Amino acid sequence: MRRRAGLAVVGLAVLLAVAAFVAARISRPDLVLTGIVTTNDVVVSPLVAGEVNRLLVTEGDSVKRGQLLATIRPDELRADLAYYGHTAEGARAQVEQGRAALRYQEKQTTDQIRQGEAALAAAEAQQKEAEAALENTRLVGDLRRGLGTLVLSPLSTCGS
Repeated sequence: MRRRAGLAVVGLAVLLAVAAFVAARISRPDLVLTGIVTTNDVVVSPLVAGEVNRLLVTEGDSVKRGQLLATIRPDELRADLAYYGHTAEGARAQVEQGRAALRYQEKQTTDQIRQGEAALAAAEAQQKEAEAALENTRLVGDLRRGLGTLVLSPLSTCGS
């Protein structure tokens, strides 16, 4: 008996779910349309922004591809041109300043290299002078020792 009651509850639940699904589908049927869509609206936009100076056509006129429809007041374009021209001049000036700084640094580096080479040559000359002076001192010392021996020699017997 319990088994039949359980099956009845499950069956009732399934029946309610199916009924809810069918009711939902009937209340919102899919809308399928067929046909041809045409429009006479064309969006026209300029290549540059600005205020329209002169409109050469009116609504409803037929136009051809490439036909001039309006002119734009060039004030804003001129202002942009002047701004970017000044910006370019500033950039050119900065580039020239950078080049001048580079030339100055190259000259300083070249001068420092020449000074270093001159200092090296002077140090090498001093080293050679010191080596020559050392050699001279050794020779003088050897000579003095030799003379001292000669001075002491006559006191001894010569030849006998």
